[in-house]
Amino acid sequence: MDDAQQSVSLLYPSGVDTAIAGERLADRAIVDLGLLDIAEQIAGNGVSREEVLDILATLATDYRAIEYRQEILDDLIENPRLSDSLRDLLPMISEMSWYTETHRNEGAPLLQAIWRIAELELYVDCVESFRRLFESWGARIRSEGLRRLQAVVEERATSADFRSLAEELPKLREGLRKKKSVTLGINLDERLRPVEAVLLAVNDTHFHEQALLARVLGLSPDVAKFESALPLHQTPRPVDPGLYPTGAFPLAPLFQDLEKLLNSLSRPLVASLKRYFKVNTGFLQVIRKEIAFYVGTATLLSRLKTAGLPLCKPRLAPMGERRFIAANFYNLRLALLMLEGADGDLPSRMIVTNNIRFDEGGRILILTGPNQGGKTTYTQGIGLLQVFSQAGLLVPAESAEVSPVDHVITHFPLEEKGELEQGRLGEEAARLSELFGVVTRHSLVLLNESLSSTSPGESLYLAEDIVSAFRILGVRAVFATHLHELAYHIDEINRSIAGESLRVSLVAGVTEGTESRSGQAGSARRTYRIEVGPPMGKSYARDIAEKYGISLDRIRESLRKRGVL
Repeated sequence: MDDAQQSVSLLYPSGVDTAIAGERLADRAIVDLGLLDIAEQIAGNGVSREEVLDILATLATDYRAIEYRQEILDDLIENPRLSDSLRDLLPMISEMSWYTETHRNEGAPLLQAIWRIAELELYVDCVESFRRLFESWGARIRSEGLRRLQAVVEERATSADFRSLAEELPKLREGLRKKKSVTLGINLDERLRPVEAVLLAVNDTHFHEQALLARVLGLSPDVAKFESALPLHQTPRPVDPGLYPTGAFPLAPLFQDLEKLLNSLSRPLVASLKRYFKVNTGFLQVIRKEIAFYVGTATLLSRLKTAGLPLCKPRLAPMGERRFIAANFYNLRLALLMLEGADGDLPSRMIVTNNIRFDEGGRILILTGPNQGGKTTYTQGIGLLQVFSQAGLLVPAESAEVSPVDHVITHFPLEEKGELEQGRLGEEAARLSELFGVVTRHSLVLLNESLSSTSPGESLYLAEDIVSAFRILGVRAVFATHLHELAYHIDEINRSIAGESLRVSLVAGVTEGTESRSGQAGSARRTYRIEVGPPMGKSYARDIAEKYGISLDRIRESLRKRGVL
């Protein structure tokens, strides 16, 4: 049994080169999309947030890998008890991993042998537990990935080396358990000082102090019963345990010598373990992280389904078609935040769903509308749906058809950091320049209020150049912006700039409130619905003024209350 024995991955099918599996999202895109929060909710059961993030943020572009993952997730969602059974095995694999890391770094031969035995025992238990699980669920498992794991487990469990290991481990462990004490022979000088010592025997029984009554009556100790006429001397413990966090502490010279003797006694044990030196337990450590990822994801998706929110398996469109069509999709991160705030009881009507379409009819979407009208939520939600599609997971929509992308590139406003050397505009320009250093016609670009740090005239001039470049390149892009004029110029730019990506205007919807007594229209109410259409051409300053109490009606009312009017 050696490392050449067949292994398995639950993320990549056989034949897929994981070294070129896909590009990882930039750190800025991970933050802009809120993937850290989502990874935190998936993590647990032996997989860290960073490990979850590695899977989500790596954009798989191989269709076999994406479909391979979809099938595994289907098995777990359709069979929740299978998911629970796999979760129950994860602590055992985690414990085995601890022994694996420990015995390889520990220098003492005896401890290496003891920890190696513990690791191999857990390995045997894990393999046998997986085998029982698959015997129980085998007929209902359809995914290639779990069937491959079943085949690897069966191959290992039925191999001659594994059977030999399972038979010999209890004997090795029992041999260790029987070692309870050692008998020393001490030579004395003429003044009865100990000058020489020799190990006489390793015993299967502990020594004990002689009973008090026996000492009072002067009875001699019975060596056969391992009783001592004197109190037992114990290994000294450190005064400050904090100085020895690993539990190690200085040994008296005699005990140091004894440790050397015991290590020499471990040589036959180490020799017995050598034939199992190449037993590969590492494949279980790899699938531990992958199983934990799927189990955590299935739990997260189950919460959304229980709340009545739509989920679907996206249909994969060819990469060259550059399609992204989704019906009634929503922002996954927002839904999870609302679920958490509602203690898991979230009426589906509280989540506003929208449609999205990137295809030959339009691949550059200019999104305008009032502040806090849902533009950022919509833009972020598109990125999350793309990421989940390529991770092989269900997506937050009633239906979806998605072409994989090579990059998801974001340009969201940065948090204020005081004075910047280049100024806000210089910083934005530098980031946009980096964008054009990596973007291709197969990328997805998400711009959120980009170029908002300069005057409207300058912003419009720069924005028109940027989206014109997107049209020439043929990229898919969303530009959520306050520049209504950019959306007004769509038809003109589509006519004047040759390219494959037409530009389309979207608007974040609002409805007008009822009229006030003075006859003025009421403040706008945001619907958070995103629709195809021309920009409304309003800044909604009246709405903002009403909110902060500086509309004429509100000012008059305030002055009357003060008695000024």
